[in-house]
Amino acid sequence: MTVTSRVGAFAGFAGAFFLLAGGALAADKPASGAKLLTPAQARACLAQKDTLHAREGEVRKDKVAIDAENSTLNAEKASLDSEKSTIDAERAALERETFSLQAAASAVDRASSSAVDEVNARVVARNARSQAYQAKRIAHDVKVTAYQNKVTTYENRMTAYNTKAEPLQALRSDYEKTCENRSYDEKTLGKSKTKP
Repeated sequence: MTVTSRVGAFAGFAGAFFLLAGGALAADKPASGAKLLTPAQARACLAQKDTLHAREGEVRKDKVAIDAENSTLNAEKASLDSEKSTIDAERAALERETFSLQAAASAVDRASSSAVDEVNARVVARNARSQAYQAKRIAHDVKVTAYQNKVTTYENRMTAYNTKAEPLQALRSDYEKTCENRSYDEKTLGKSKTKP
């Protein structure tokens, strides 16, 4: 059974999207000539900024969990690939031994019981190795199936993450258009506030 993974592609998309959506929310000095926000606009901008910070925190937390899961899946895939290489090498050795035994069986002196016993002992040993190989191959296939199920679960989490992260960019864009780099008169809000 072949181990395949789309984990890297999903992780790359998530990383690129998060970099696009991420960033600091600190407002710079107001642009010269920028119009002051009304008290209602200033309150709305402050609420929008708080919402944006909270959503970014949630998305960042989800991304940390997804990145950890991606690392675990990559390590598991590397282990499965290594195990498969070992199993493939054992299969190749068994095939060589089978051809060698066929040649020995056709060339054995059937009149010599010791020669026949020697070939039979090699066949018994080869059969035992073959059974061990089959058990390892079956166990490996079970691990691969479990790994592929984990990859599917990971991909579903990535889809959910992207669904959650995509609106964040629109929220950020709206905040930047309506609030960023705009000043307001602190006295009109009735308490000391920094600009949104």
